[in-house]
Amino acid sequence: MTLFSLGVAIGSLLCEKLSDATVELGLVPFGSIGLSVFAIDLFFASQSLAPASYTAYTFLTSLSSWRVIIDILLIGVFGGFFIVPLYALIQIRTEHEFTSRAIAANNILKLIVYGGCRSNEYCVA
Repeated sequence: MTLFSLGVAIGSLLCEKLSDATVELGLVPFGSIGLSVFAIDLFFASQSLAPASYTAYTFLTSLSSWRVIIDILLIGVFGGFFIVPLYALIQIRTEHEFTSRAIAANNILKLIVYGGCRSNEYCVA
């Protein structure tokens, strides 16, 4: 989780530098392609790891685990490229007094679509 969070922070900062402090939606496809590529690579990289209980030391010293570590970090980086321009677009396109409501509605929709309907007790619709 730390690597993913660090990757999102790096991706967000790089997104700000590459967009030159303007809303640049051209980074969204770049982010989605990177997310897809490294998620697929994470799948194949995790297939080579033997199912065992790792400690942090044994995981970090194993050469095969470094590919997994890099994949998780880069998924976070490209996630930053994907999400930062979209949230900036929400903030610019909505009226100032409705911005927080639009972001809250977006978060609720993400919860419903991504995680809220995994079981019927949490599904709203």
